[in-house]
Amino acid sequence: MSSRAFLRAVADAPYETGDVRFCLADQTGREGWLLLDEIRLPPSVLAARPCE
Repeated sequence: MSSRAFLRAVADAPYETGDVRFCLADQTGREGWLLLDEIRLPPSVLAARPCE
C-alpha cells in the first residue's frame, strides 16, 4: 500500500496509542477500531508492487 493510499484511508480518523488503531466507519456507517492491517482499501486503490 502506498503512503498516499494509507493517508486517504485513515484521513482524520481518531486513533489510540499503543497498538495503533483507527476509528473508521464500515460500509453500513458503523464505526469500529481497526489495526492498520485490518483497514480495507477501496477497489480503486492499486495493489502495491513488490520492492526490487
